[in-house]
Amino acid sequence: MKSNGSLVIGVLGAALVACSGGSASVDAGSDAGTTDMKTPTDAGTSGDTNTEPDGGSPGDGGSPGTDSGSSNTGMDSGSSSTGMDSGSPACGSDAVDAGGKAYSGVVLLMTGPTGPFSALGQFKTSTGKFGPSCTGTTMGSCCYETAAAGELSYISAGTLTVSDGATTLATLTPPPAPVPALYEESSLTVPGFTWAPGDTLTVAGSGATVDAFTVSVVAPAVLAGTKPSFAAPIPVSLSADYVVSWNPSSETCSQVQFGLSQTGAVATPYITCVVDDAEGTLTVPKALLQNFTATTGMAVMERIETKETLAANAAVGVVASEATTADTTYTP
Repeated sequence: MKSNGSLVIGVLGAALVACSGGSASVDAGSDAGTTDMKTPTDAGTSGDTNTEPDGGSPGDGGSPGTDSGSSNTGMDSGSSSTGMDSGSPACGSDAVDAGGKAYSGVVLLMTGPTGPFSALGQFKTSTGKFGPSCTGTTMGSCCYETAAAGELSYISAGTLTVSDGATTLATLTPPPAPVPALYEESSLTVPGFTWAPGDTLTVAGSGATVDAFTVSVVAPAVLAGTKPSFAAPIPVSLSADYVVSWNPSSETCSQVQFGLSQTGAVATPYITCVVDDAEGTLTVPKALLQNFTATTGMAVMERIETKETLAANAAVGVVASEATTADTTYTP
């Protein structure tokens, strides 16, 4: 899938959401190993690669739901700031923490129930974390705010090679300098760019402004037993808490993100909730839902696996997402 910058940046936001769990984050510590960290109380934003509701729209070809386009950005509820060493074996983190490194970046590997499969990546000068904290209202594992304009920048990490085990799936070339752009690839243009749940996906950067790196992540299991079912438009009452549930997977480091957005607004409001996959349920507070004023919108639900590493001069995160989306109708 090829998408424009305004949509794409949403994907990066979703990624950060994925990276987010509590406020624990990747610390530059002494290790340069990869980390798969997770903490439960963080909210990210939803974007869309053509399947994701987002402040802009994450529902397009990458996960149409995982956000291949939306202006949402990752957010951290700032709940338990513990900071973790990059060599730690724990799961999940709220965002890619540059830990004093000059650059940071995120690569998203996304798909949905019917595809397509997409990859999106961006690297930027570090400002502490790749993605701002939630600037709206946070309640429990959820955050409400309006979509902010995404910021694109050009920093090269050289050529990105995406592999499934020993098989090379695609090679992403650097975006043309100095035009702000993203690394992009899709099964729509590369038929062999596909993978299955449980596959080990590896992203390797050859190095340029951002030094060489290699990060591997396990592709998440397909969501099952979701309530709502996402098979038809989803009715949502704005006067009551909205409960979402699913069948937890056996994966120890996955998270589930659920997002709602509304249509017809200049600055699109959205709600995103992120919890550990094992919980099997999450609740969107009615106090946040009552901020919506439109009668229609979009819902996105995704299971996410995240791994992060520290290169010589950068913090890099890779997020694998399996997402599904549906239109929504809102009633008072």
